[in-house]
Amino acid sequence: MIGGGAVLSLLILAAAAFRHFTGSARVVKVGAPGLGPGYRLHIESSHYDLWRKTFYATGITVVRDSLSAGSDTARARTRSWFTLPAVEARGVNLFAVRRGALTAEEIRFERPKIRVFLDRKTASAHPGARKMPHEVLMSSNTRVRIGAVRIIDGDIQYAEQSYTGVRPGTFRFANFNATARNIGNEQDRRREPCVIDVQTRLADSGLLKATFNYDLSSKTTKMDYRAVMGKMDMTALNKLLVDLKGVEVKEGTIDSLSADIKINGDLATGTVRIPYHNLKFKMLDKETHEQDPGDKLATFMYSKESSESNPEDDDDQIKEIEIRRQRLPSVSLIKFVWETVREGALRS
Repeated sequence: MIGGGAVLSLLILAAAAFRHFTGSARVVKVGAPGLGPGYRLHIESSHYDLWRKTFYATGITVVRDSLSAGSDTARARTRSWFTLPAVEARGVNLFAVRRGALTAEEIRFERPKIRVFLDRKTASAHPGARKMPHEVLMSSNTRVRIGAVRIIDGDIQYAEQSYTGVRPGTFRFANFNATARNIGNEQDRRREPCVIDVQTRLADSGLLKATFNYDLSSKTTKMDYRAVMGKMDMTALNKLLVDLKGVEVKEGTIDSLSADIKINGDLATGTVRIPYHNLKFKMLDKETHEQDPGDKLATFMYSKESSESNPEDDDDQIKEIEIRRQRLPSVSLIKFVWETVREGALRS
């Protein structure tokens, strides 16, 4: 009986220790420095289930903190924040984590809400070269081995302020779901690429599906991806186009979209194919959203140069846009992927 009581006491003490080392205050203390200066991390609750080898956290928010030392919120070119109702990491070896290794069978991010704002009127505070994800992973002293990372029902909103605009154009990636497999920097994980499957509704309208193959072991950036989308009402793009480009779509339908892109180093090449029909648009003033004589002339000129449909006739071939885009050193990989596809869409 004494032995059993001692074991029970030890288990209770061990459980209390796990609660302490995986509680929200401890996780915030360890995790906040990794976000960099000017960010504030808050977690409502977190704990580790020793028997299930599962870590749970709820009520996570990351925001810019204008009062913190080193914060450049007022001058930041890119500003972002996100909320995350729940995180679950299964198959986590806490002892390995405390020895400096990050291993997990699966990590799930439930219903993240992400907001990103790019102000092109503001000079970048970090104009130098930006490290790519594979460079960060392979140069890390932390051993990483994650079977899968899943994002469930996310909501991402991107806003961009142009050099000449007064309001940002916005674009939404609604119902965002993604799964990334084979993430790690161990030697045996380098044989297969990281495969990322994404499904989302562009501008809360067209259903897009994309698959990325990302070589995490390469010294240079090596990624290829294919994206396809179904039918989409083109007026859904006005939240982005009106304030960003001074273009308002009056009517039109995208019948489908397909993109095949390969990134090698800092160069993206490939094709974007967007058949559409019945496109009607007008140029307008970004501030007043009205047309002056110059806007009316621009509308007439661009309408003459553009096509109302692609293909223009049922017997014609669908025009493809050839992509060849160079990444600037300060541009992140996610932004490079987005801007490459967006270039093809806008040129179409």
